[in-house]
Amino acid sequence: MPGDDSPRVAGLGFGYSDLVAVGSDIYNIGQADKTTPTSSVSILDCKSHMWRKAPSMPVELESLSATVLDRNIFVLGRRYHQYGSWKSLLQVFNTNTQTWDIPWCVLDQASHIFNINGNLHAVNIFGWVFAFNSKQGKWDQLVEIDPIVGEIKYSESYCEIDNVLYSVSKEGALRWYDTDKTRWRDLKGLVGLPKLPGRFAGYGSYVKLTAYGGGKMIFCVHL
Repeated sequence: MPGDDSPRVAGLGFGYSDLVAVGSDIYNIGQADKTTPTSSVSILDCKSHMWRKAPSMPVELESLSATVLDRNIFVLGRRYHQYGSWKSLLQVFNTNTQTWDIPWCVLDQASHIFNINGNLHAVNIFGWVFAFNSKQGKWDQLVEIDPIVGEIKYSESYCEIDNVLYSVSKEGALRWYDTDKTRWRDLKGLVGLPKLPGRFAGYGSYVKLTAYGGGKMIFCVHL
């Protein structure tokens, strides 16, 4: 396992658990149990090949996504609020002190978090992209697809490879986020690739994306 601070394990994101790596430790945030909220954290030491418990998250989450920046683990999750509504919550784990913090800069309605070029980015299920402004301590919205003009791209599946965000749209199309133009674009050159099922193709039809093969490939799982 490499000894640097960059994440080498690409988690599935937006689930009940996610995996990130700091140095030789792999952090398992949450758990795969899809019936109850979770706050558990465990660590796999890749040197000793032993698991150990880590301090639990202060707030239990229904779903979560995690990333690493400067040896801190940022966990963005959602929890049920009231009357059928959901609230997003950001929790930060300092791997040096092994302590949790809940910053005040909460981004509502977000579901995924990523480290892109050393900056925190968040995305929601509608494809809206946000970047964290560290100087002002707030999230800046980079792109918003106007649902009125029919360009909304509902998605619950995202992954990041070499500082580029990828996603599957509700129509089953692979796309990537153009940071220069601040917009989503369809991924070209996918000749021979079977069409992925859309989000609403039928009960149980669901696609997950994750990086594979050292971040050189996108692995699509049809659930």
